[in-house]
Amino acid sequence: MALTPMLRRRWLAAPAASQAMHEDFAMTIELFHLTAQIQRWLNARVARHLAAQAERLAR
Repeated sequence: MALTPMLRRRWLAAPAASQAMHEDFAMTIELFHLTAQIQRWLNARVARHLAAQAERLAR
């Protein structure tokens, strides 16, 4: 990630702020991972539901 000069100055001038930015980034990654897990689970549920519905309609 390339930092703009202003952001780079803030990053270097405030180590606590850079730590907070790092923690925010880590939390963002965790949220993306959780969202992906929920999406996979929901897709599997919908697929099972559609398969059961198709089987009922085929009879």
